[in-house]
Amino acid sequence: MLKGLNSRTIRNVPILIESDNNHLVIQPVCQHFRNDIVTNFQAQHCKELLNLLKKIHELGLYHRDVRPSNIMLDIENNSLVLVDWGSAIFNPKNKKVPYKGTTTYASPSILDNDMGNYVPKPADDLHSFVRTMYVLRNPLKKPDLASSSTQDIKDYWHNELNDRALWKEMLDAIDNNQIDVLEKVCDIFKT
Repeated sequence: MLKGLNSRTIRNVPILIESDNNHLVIQPVCQHFRNDIVTNFQAQHCKELLNLLKKIHELGLYHRDVRPSNIMLDIENNSLVLVDWGSAIFNPKNKKVPYKGTTTYASPSILDNDMGNYVPKPADDLHSFVRTMYVLRNPLKKPDLASSSTQDIKDYWHNELNDRALWKEMLDAIDNNQIDVLEKVCDIFKT
């Protein structure tokens, strides 16, 4: 997957140097965003991630594991790098595939389908994007739902996002395929 992305010179993905069945060597050397996420994660990083998702979706590629721990910082040029492409899938023919990813950040349609086979779509990554931005903006509300039922995960996100105007607007933008509206969420990271 990374080789294909690297050959297209897509920004904000790691460059694959070498790999075997168990290990990857990538560039650039990155670090996780610090705990003071509000000052460290910036509007430009949010826009970089959104633009990356837009580009890969145009290619029929879906990351399927957008979450805070998969967002790294290239400290040499202060740019975002989305890592962990192990769940990513190229699916231009829209075939049903088994779910892979982190259940805590799974989209409503994946949760409604009880993590069963589904047709990946941009909205799945974009719901994960909005949930990730929420957690990065509100680090004390980072959910611990790894062993929770799909209903518990749906309830958590419904309670956290649906009654808050900005976040509800972002969810509506996803449902209406208004990617440009999603850029508004990046404004919460302006310093």
